[in-house]
Amino acid sequence: MKQRPMKLYHALQSQGFGTRKVCVARVRAGEVAVNGEVCDDPEVRVAPAQLELTLDGVAWPYRDKAYVLMH
Repeated sequence: MKQRPMKLYHALQSQGFGTRKVCVARVRAGEVAVNGEVCDDPEVRVAPAQLELTLDGVAWPYRDKAYVLMH
């Protein structure tokens, strides 16, 4: 299944980096890099395939789904 491009703030929000407002603020502050390049436009569209987000110096590969196992 092909993934459609999404807005950067939505990609961050879907990965658990905060609410929409928090994600937009972090992007505008220049705290987010997309595939190694700093981006300050939260509305830019990014393709999820091969997407790597960098926040606070830590690289996070985009995951379409996350599974949590609880016991």
